[in-house]
Amino acid sequence: MRCYRTSAALVAILGLLLSGCAEQAESNPCPATGVRIFVTSAGEISLNGAAIDVGGLRDALATLSPPPTVVCYSRDDSAGEPHPAATQAVDAIIQLRLPVAFYTDGTFKTVVKME
Repeated sequence: MRCYRTSAALVAILGLLLSGCAEQAESNPCPATGVRIFVTSAGEISLNGAAIDVGGLRDALATLSPPPTVVCYSRDDSAGEPHPAATQAVDAIIQLRLPVAFYTDGTFKTVVKME
C-alpha cells in the first residue's frame, strides 16, 4: 500500500510540475539508450511507441537487453487527474528502481527540470 501511495504522489507531483513547466523545462531529448513510456488520458500505454498492457509493462521493462539508461516518461493531460494506468506505470518504474526523466509531452524532446 505504501508503494502505491508513493507512486500516486509522484504522479500527482509530476502533474503539478508539468502544468507550470514553461520556465522549468529544457530541450533534452530522450536518449537512444533510453526507453519511452507514454500514457494517454484513456489509460493506454505505449512502450517505445508500441501498445502494451499495464500488467505486462513491468516484465517488459525488466527483460529489456541491454537495460535502458533512463525511462523517459510522459502522459496526456499532465495538469489533470492521472488515469490509474499512469500510476501503475510509475509504480512499475519504481519497483524496478530505474532512473526516470519526466517529459512535457509524447515527443520526448523537452524534459522537466527537477530542482
